[in-house]
Order: sequence, then structure tokens, then C-alpha cells
Amino acid sequence: MAGPRGQEFPGSTDLAPPQADALPHQVTSACGTRTDDYYWLRDDTRQSPQVLQYLARENAYTNAVLAPHAALEQALYEELIARLAPDDQSVPVRYRGYWYYRRFAAGNEYPIYARRQDSMNAPEQILLDGNDLAKGQEYFEIGDYAVSPDGNLLAYTCDVVGRRQYVLQVKDLRDGRTLSDAVANVEAQVVWAADNKTVLYIEKDPVTLLSVRLRAHCLGTEPASDRLVYEEPDHSYYLSVDKSRSEQFVLVCSASTDQTEWRYVYADDAQLRCHIVLPRECGHEYDVEHLGEDFIIRTNWNAPNYRIVRAPIGAVADKRTWQDVVAHRDDAFVEDFQVSSRYLAVNERSGGLLKIRIRDWRGQGDWAGDTLVASGEASYAMTLVPTPDIDSCVLRYEYTSLTTPRTTYEYDMATSERQWKKTEAVLGGFDAKNYQTQYLFATARDQTPIPVSLAYRRQTPLDGSAPLYLHAYGSYGYCVNPRFRSSWVSLMDRGFVVAIAHVRGGQEMGRKWYDDGRF
Repeated sequence: MAGPRGQEFPGSTDLAPPQADALPHQVTSACGTRTDDYYWLRDDTRQSPQVLQYLARENAYTNAVLAPHAALEQALYEELIARLAPDDQSVPVRYRGYWYYRRFAAGNEYPIYARRQDSMNAPEQILLDGNDLAKGQEYFEIGDYAVSPDGNLLAYTCDVVGRRQYVLQVKDLRDGRTLSDAVANVEAQVVWAADNKTVLYIEKDPVTLLSVRLRAHCLGTEPASDRLVYEEPDHSYYLSVDKSRSEQFVLVCSASTDQTEWRYVYADDAQLRCHIVLPRECGHEYDVEHLGEDFIIRTNWNAPNYRIVRAPIGAVADKRTWQDVVAHRDDAFVEDFQVSSRYLAVNERSGGLLKIRIRDWRGQGDWAGDTLVASGEASYAMTLVPTPDIDSCVLRYEYTSLTTPRTTYEYDMATSERQWKKTEAVLGGFDAKNYQTQYLFATARDQTPIPVSLAYRRQTPLDGSAPLYLHAYGSYGYCVNPRFRSSWVSLMDRGFVVAIAHVRGGQEMGRKWYDDGRF
């Protein structure tokens, strides 16, 4: 096999980049045969001398080009590191008499998950210490964890191979023992049934690694005998599992590119029987939550920007029973929602920004009676944070902008009072008051106004003389929120204006914004 062509490094004065040889290779598939000139660069073994030599030349070229900037590179690196808090801790969440949180210990790489009973002044009980679990592993990641309804057991998943092939294990929180139960090759998510002894998980196909089967593991039994609850026959769908906020249902989602199908299992059903919410149909995407005798559904049926409907559990498949809770709007995209006993919180995109709207279930269903959570900045993003306790009137959300680090608030939906809980620490002398953010519109070639979020240090001249760093991404409906990036502080401190162009292909301005950017 031939190798790469190009100049020798280091020491060359001609910084021509190395070029990979074009070696035609025929790739045959069900769609026909195509020629791939660079197939030889694929090396799953990571041992090909030709590939390793080529990568070494690429690295040498990069080092040679960047050599004159070594001092600046080191200064930027030191700035970025200096802004990181080494001992960060999440805002505690209360659940069944305990306060749960995640923290990092200075000098350690992995999170520690812990809880305290009744009060944050109570002794700490460590649920999982990622630093201990990672010892001796070349790769390590905690996927998810779930506490049993009685608070005595912890089901958790860990990946030690780096391919999202998690192992499910269970820990007895009363004495700290890790039980012998271990289920390999599963997805990260785990959910407890109501009996405190059954854990539901998603089994992956051992070859394709697709999520294909929902199984139930009963503690003390062999994983080989785990009950099959549901198997997804169509491998263009991905399977996931969650629990309703009411904790009465296990919710199972099959999702493909533009279709979803949900199933529900009563958490206290010993037989774990699966029921379909709505059968899959072409182009229909929906999400499900539970409230009382009804399902609350976010759906794009006859609603490109989505709407939220309410329907009786037993008749939900009959769309004639649906009652609009949040009607479709051309100027607002319903991205997410959270149900509580008295209120509905909606994450909507309107005017290009991610906002939170509150609706009282006792209202008349018109938008005029809603509460829109306020912001003091021109460009920002508010994101609902899922929390337990469906009867609580308090919701939690995260707020951020290009000049405001991620900040957690609690909002009382009954009184409209907001309480600050935490702002993500940014060390190194950062002060948000030194920076300004704006929200503008730029006219595209077809005369469409494109939203642009920008920020800069307050002393920066705005006469066009300042350098601009422009970020844009438009595909898959993915929205680029104007969130705080500590690395961009280094640019703003050096006189840059930083900007995000919210181009078509995302969904900032609704589903049509995505459709207009496709292909």
C-alpha cells in the first residue's frame, strides 16, 4: 500500500500540507457499488503503519503551522483552565425525604453522587463515587442511576469500554454492598417498578448495538431469565424507557427519524403488561406524560410547531377525545413541557429564543391568561429542569446567555416569585457586568431576517473595526442556544465580537425554519 505524499516535517520551510494518496477501492452495498479513494484510511485496529504515518505527518504539519503562536496557545490554555471550578456541586433536589446532588472533589476527574436525609446539614451518604469505580479502567462513565421507591436500593449503569455498552448493577444503600446482580450490554437508562425489586432496562443488540428490547430484572435472579417486556421489531427505531412524573407509569418510547410510538406499563402491575398510547403513523411525532385520569401529549398531528392536548387514558388513541391545552401557533414552537397537578410549564421557542410559559390548569385555555417568565437580557435561553414531585408548584429552570453563566432558578408558579439557587462559577476574575449581549436580525439574500445573538466587552468599538467570531450551525432541527461559553471570554477580552447566526436548518423560528434549511 502506498503512503501519504507531502513535505517532510519538522524543519521544512514549505508548509504544504500532507496529501493522502487516492487509492480506488470498491465498496459494495445494497444500494449499489461506489468508489472510495480514501478507504485505506479506515483502520479499526489503530495499527496500520501507513495510517499511523499519515496521522503523524498531519500532526507535524499542524505543529509547524502553529509554532509561531505557541506562547499565545499556552496563555489561552492557562486562561481556560483558570476559569474552571475544581469542586463544583449541583443544586440539591428533594425526593422522598432526601436531598440528592452531584459534586466534584478537587483533583479528581469523576463525579460523586450523594444524598442527605431531611436537611443539607445532615451527614452525607455517598451513593456512587466515580473516582473509586474508575480505578483500573482505561475508560469510565456513569450512565444513569435510579433510587428504588423505598429509598433502600440504587440501580446504576457504567460503561468501561467507551461504546455506550453499559453494565447494570445494584447497590444496597443500607449497608453499602454491591449486589451480585449484573446485566451487561444495556443502555444507560434504568427504571424501578413499584415493587422495589424489579428494574427495567433496555437491552442492546450485541452486534449492531441498537436498543432493541425492554427487559425486567428481578433482584437475585440470573439475567438470562430476565423477562421480555417489549421488543422493537423495526431496527430503524430506537428504544428508550422513562418513568412518568406521577411515578404511576413506566413509559417506553420507540423513535425513528420522523415517527414515535409510546407504550405504557403500570408500575405496580406484576405482569408488566405493555399498552400502546398511539400507534405509529407516518410523520407523527409525540411525547407523553400522565396527570390524573389523562395523558398529556405534545403532538405534531395537524400542528407543525406542535401543540399540547389532554385525553383520557383509556380513549387516548381516539383523536376525537383530544382537548387542546396549548393550541398550535405559527409563531411559537413547543419544544418541551412539564406537568404538575395544578400547572403546566412549557418550553417554547418564540421570536427565536427559548422561553418558559406557565399555564394554570384552571384557566380558560387562551394565551392571554398565561405567564411568560421574564428575562432582563435581549438574547438568552431558559431550559426546564426535570424534578420529582408532581404536586409541587415550584419548577426549576436554567438560565444562560452569551454573557451570563448557567444559572439555576426556582420559580413558584402560584406566586410568580423567582429564587436564585446557583450560578456556575467562572474563576479567573470574570465579571458579567463587563460584557454586553444583543439580539439582532440580518437580512439574507432572499430577504429573510435571520436572528443573530452577539456579545462583546463593553469597551469594544462597534464601528466595524473589531474582529468578529461568527458561529453557525443549521441541520437536523438542532438549535444553537445563546449559552455562555467560558472560552469565548478570551476572545471578547481581546476585542472580538462573538456572534451566533441562528440560520435555517435549526428550529429557532419554528418547524418551517428547519424545513426551509433541509437539503
